[in-house]
Amino acid sequence: MAQQQEPSYFTYITHQADELQRRQIRLWLIVVLSLWTFAAITALIVTFCITQSPLSLSLFSTLAPPAYLWHRVAKFALMDKRMYELEKMKIMSKR
Repeated sequence: MAQQQEPSYFTYITHQADELQRRQIRLWLIVVLSLWTFAAITALIVTFCITQSPLSLSLFSTLAPPAYLWHRVAKFALMDKRMYELEKMKIMSKR
């Protein structure tokens, strides 16, 4: 029987660096989505106040892309450990 090798120190450091990079990307994504959502809402309000035309309310469609991305981010960001394991098992069973 072959013995399992324990992960080396360098693997641990690499894993920590990868996790740090993932956190930075998540933070960047949340900042960009927040700014995009705020800009879309602000543009809608400002345009309606300036024109006072009901046709300017068609800018509500600019809120759809960030709202969809918020939905996708929240689906995985708010996942608990049990849901994570369930998703992991689904992926493994597809292989």
